[in-house]
Amino acid sequence: FIKCISKTITDRYGGGAFWTNAKFMTLDTCTFESCEAFSQGGAVFHRIDKSYNDIYKTGSESTLTNCKFTNCIANAAGGMETDAAIVNLTGCRFESCSARERNGGGFNVFSMEERDPTTPGEVTVDRCYFGNCEADTSGGATNGSGGGFRSTATHTVVKNSTFYNCKGLNGGGIAISSTNA
Repeated sequence: FIKCISKTITDRYGGGAFWTNAKFMTLDTCTFESCEAFSQGGAVFHRIDKSYNDIYKTGSESTLTNCKFTNCIANAAGGMETDAAIVNLTGCRFESCSARERNGGGFNVFSMEERDPTTPGEVTVDRCYFGNCEADTSGGATNGSGGGFRSTATHTVVKNSTFYNCKGLNGGGIAISSTNA
């Protein structure tokens, strides 16, 4: 996915790919370069709508393996945003991705539990690289957390990963807002 853009008010999510109401989203060895979204998920956006009550209540799953996100930009989550209950990132690279106005320069997990506390979130980041990613550092907004990565899931594990030269108002490399990290 190269130079894919979603920039209008009606078509504003996931510059490269947009998944909605899918129980499972799996990306393996995909490349997203210079993708842009007007609102969220410069390259990829995965969201469950409340009208899909069975998935909304039990949660969905986002799995990314060996994917690369380079120079992707959005108002929130320059690389990717998901509200999946289970998120697994393995061997992925996020380079020079930017959230212009909000959180998660490289990747943002807006956990389902923020909308439904009975669906606890689980996020695992393993062997990933976040380099030169940025979440709004202008100081003009109250957001801008997690230059490289941001998670609001109950259980977030980051291991064997590198955060290099990432910037954010709160948490240059990583920002985790949860009860168990």
